[in-house]
Amino acid sequence: MASSLDLGTAKNKIKLSPKYEYVITTTRAAEIAPILNEYKTLAIDTETTGLDPFLSEIILLQIGTVDGKAYVFDARTVDISVLRASLENPDIIKLLANAKFDYQMLRIAKNGAGIELNNIYDAMLAEEVLTAGLEYSASLASMCAKYVGVPLDKTIRNEFEDFTRNDTATFKAPFTSEQLEYAAVDVYIMHTIFESQLRALEKENLLDTAKLEFDVCIPIAEMELHGVYIDPNKWVSILEEVEIERKAKEKVLHSLAEPYSEQQGLFGASSTNFSSPAQMVKLFKRMGVDVRGEEVFDTNSSTLETINHPFARELLEYRGYDKVIKAFGQKLLQRINPKTKRLHPSFRQIIRTGRMSCSGPNLQQIPAKGSGPGTKIRECFVAPAGYKLLVADYSQCELRILAELSQDPVMMNAYIKGIDLHTDTASRIWGIPFDKVPKAQRSIAKTINFLLVYGGGPSTLAARAAISEDEAEALINVYFSIYKGVKAYLANSGKAALLNRYSKTILGRKRFFSIPTQDNPEFKRIRSSVEREGKNQPIQGTNADITKRAMYYIHRDIKRNNLKSHILFPVHDEILIESPEAEVEQVALIQKNCMEAAFADFVKSIPNKVDVMVCDYWKKD
Repeated sequence: MASSLDLGTAKNKIKLSPKYEYVITTTRAAEIAPILNEYKTLAIDTETTGLDPFLSEIILLQIGTVDGKAYVFDARTVDISVLRASLENPDIIKLLANAKFDYQMLRIAKNGAGIELNNIYDAMLAEEVLTAGLEYSASLASMCAKYVGVPLDKTIRNEFEDFTRNDTATFKAPFTSEQLEYAAVDVYIMHTIFESQLRALEKENLLDTAKLEFDVCIPIAEMELHGVYIDPNKWVSILEEVEIERKAKEKVLHSLAEPYSEQQGLFGASSTNFSSPAQMVKLFKRMGVDVRGEEVFDTNSSTLETINHPFARELLEYRGYDKVIKAFGQKLLQRINPKTKRLHPSFRQIIRTGRMSCSGPNLQQIPAKGSGPGTKIRECFVAPAGYKLLVADYSQCELRILAELSQDPVMMNAYIKGIDLHTDTASRIWGIPFDKVPKAQRSIAKTINFLLVYGGGPSTLAARAAISEDEAEALINVYFSIYKGVKAYLANSGKAALLNRYSKTILGRKRFFSIPTQDNPEFKRIRSSVEREGKNQPIQGTNADITKRAMYYIHRDIKRNNLKSHILFPVHDEILIESPEAEVEQVALIQKNCMEAAFADFVKSIPNKVDVMVCDYWKKD
């Protein structure tokens, strides 16, 4: 069946003419299957009744070939398992946009037949690699406009959600020609996008980065499908503790704010809203406290951390409790999947630096350490009966990356010889024998080491170490006189980001920057921000690359050994695995070896030893 689908505007009419065959029988699908095996690349897409693979069904499966043909299989009447050999053929590259979604649907949906895609090329991930840091959409519609030169209307997509199995007549309703054409176009354009992106990736030297993202896409898809078990009773108990602490902190803030507050409640008590940034800026000004961030007044955490004032410290602590309540709270229990009885967080695979972000819930917001009950939230993430959690992270990963990038001899020496870097730093700054360094000095040295990785300065150090800015500036100057290589690297990487308008990791992953002209009122602020991010992105991005490579290795080796263990999730440079008790010893060794191998792939001069904790719940060493 051939059609001419008008995708143009009134001014510029452009027609796509996909040659497609609408397949409604399993017999015909079985005849097509061996033909597909003759291709080196196939474009794959699905249309489904919803977005949840546990509750939705595939209604159309589209496969496109490089010679412009498209097959649209009606998954309501066709047993798509007859296409398994092609879809699981490791020698065929599968071209997709948002491969994670299609993988999960084919793997889990009722009529997905347990098909496991492999050897994928995800155009959406490729586009995010090519535009990391820039304001650009990686949607299929945007890519079609960019690489095919045609606007793509995706509104028809919503019509497929009407094909629900709850209503037999509706579910079996015939597709319109527009719906079939829409489905065909999605795979018809994929080869053009693939070829254009491939040239762009080669030009920007980003093929290795894209390959890493493709490698880790399936482990992330499986991780989301598996989910994580949570103890609901413990969750409710800990939330009650957090709420008590939040109210206690709120009382302290009201008492501190009352003399300066313009808003008075009953009996003259302060009624200030501590969650209002505008009110907080005004309150600090009335206190005579400068809360100027990057040339603008704000009360972001990064700004508050630079302020040595009791109200700022209390506000930061209050926000920690408040964030736990608002980000998680009772709503988290409502996210437990009724079918699996587990939470299934969603991960966005690439953000600006290369790290992943998490939602539904955001596990990266869960406190790792501290004295408040909010940190007990990790204890709610437990291993089911007969299982254990394997928890491992990299030791000082970003500082080791900094040592590699800067080749600073003093920092490298500490890591190569296994000397505690923070104690060594304190010993050198204050001229104290290594074995006589007090805990307080080591703590300040540790703050300086990590602070400089994130572009912090004297004001931040002064607030965190409870010292004057002059003292903080003097300490940083001494620090840089010791770590000359670090100083040179940070300065050069900041300048390179401004010059090149991108910074890059050891792998070659780029984070692009947009810098306005000098007549723009935001020029100085943005330039300063770019310089600071240019120092940090190679470090943070390399950390992300290492963690993703480790996840790929772990998933690969677990699968090769036919084990039942699963990666639960990563949080920055920490990786959790759920393992049957019988597999714990074998999988702990796999986890350790894979994480160390991934680190060594990128950091050649500095070792990093990984220790695996076997736990009943999510612990932080």
